[in-house]
Amino acid sequence: MRSHIRRRLFQTKSFVSPVDEKRDDVCLVAEVRDGRENIKKEKHLASLQLWEIWSILHLKLTVLVTKVLARLLPLFFRSYLTNREVCTFFRVPWLRIKNVNAPDFVQRLSSMRPDVVVSMQRQIFGTNILAVSKIACINCHPSKLPKYRGFWPILLAMINGDETIGVTVHMMTRKIDMGAIVAQGEFVTSPNFSLMDNYRLAYELYPEVICEAIDLLKEKNITDFPCAPADTPYYPGPTAAEMERFQARGLRML
Repeated sequence: MRSHIRRRLFQTKSFVSPVDEKRDDVCLVAEVRDGRENIKKEKHLASLQLWEIWSILHLKLTVLVTKVLARLLPLFFRSYLTNREVCTFFRVPWLRIKNVNAPDFVQRLSSMRPDVVVSMQRQIFGTNILAVSKIACINCHPSKLPKYRGFWPILLAMINGDETIGVTVHMMTRKIDMGAIVAQGEFVTSPNFSLMDNYRLAYELYPEVICEAIDLLKEKNITDFPCAPADTPYYPGPTAAEMERFQARGLRML
């Protein structure tokens, strides 16, 4: 699935509450572009193969309508349509970037001396940006880590017939999804829910878990948070056999 479409549909709503609650502490919001050039070609093709053409067209049309409304409606009504409009409404600095590891962006962020950097995107943080924050860089992951560390965790949870799906805010390290676990939450799912239904519910849960994580980081030491076992497996994405199981169970992408 195209992650930038998912973010445009769901991320903004999950983004509003933390920005509103922590607005006096937010020094910058950086929105990462699609970043297709950073995704391996085989993973990009595999993602597209999971979707029927009509599903992709439906998602793109929804995103297009949102972008048009964001230009036409008065600020009060469009304030929740895009991340940029949220930042404008709450008077928080907003910046669009292409690469989180670009030297000029890392330097700009470093000059602000942030206590915490929060990530809700898929680019991997390099050593330089991980060193920017005084306390930690934290990431939102749509599973209850250490379970389903890696790629497409909600899809795997559906294939395995899980009754609940979790979200985790964890500290970022050079090893993907292996940093200390700061806060978690979960919601009840159903075989009748599509992949997009479950992503919507996950993004609705993010604000609560993000705000909880930020508050906990103020109160506790980094060593107080549990870490995933060193041998926690990494899930690279669905295999052909797993997608056959997905279809055999009558599960839906959209």
